[in-house]
Amino acid sequence: MNTTLSVLANLFAIPALIIGLLTYADQRESGEINAKKEAGRVNFWRDASTTDGSSRPSTTLVVENRSLTSAEHAVVVTKTAPSGVYDYFDFSLVPPCTRETYDLGDNGKRLDTLEQMGELELYFQDPAGQLWKSGNGAVTQAHSLPELGDDYAIKWKLSNKFMPLEACG
Repeated sequence: MNTTLSVLANLFAIPALIIGLLTYADQRESGEINAKKEAGRVNFWRDASTTDGSSRPSTTLVVENRSLTSAEHAVVVTKTAPSGVYDYFDFSLVPPCTRETYDLGDNGKRLDTLEQMGELELYFQDPAGQLWKSGNGAVTQAHSLPELGDDYAIKWKLSNKFMPLEACG
């Protein structure tokens, strides 16, 4: 009798275990998709717009977070250094639904020159600790930050501004 009960208990326990593992795997995959979706709501660009359509040096570097979570340890790096050490703009923490800008002033020409020599990339960390890289219109998981050199914001004595955004998430 005890053997029969043990066999029956195992027959019910094994499918329950399998269903539990499948549910866990599905939730994990769903979480990864949601994390990438949230990371895709963090963008950056240079603003060099004029009202007459003429070309001018970049005047502003912008990081915008339309996600419902913070973008932590955010840096925009210039991939220009043959030594592998990249100078950067430190945005630190970009709160949810926020745009943070650096007014470049006369340094816009320098940034345009740097971007012509290489590309700009944004690295940031989500609240779960995953590191992301944004550049060339795509967001991908990053394994590590590049080696950082000088912070342009300090070097060029720039100040940053925050602006709240609407319609986030």
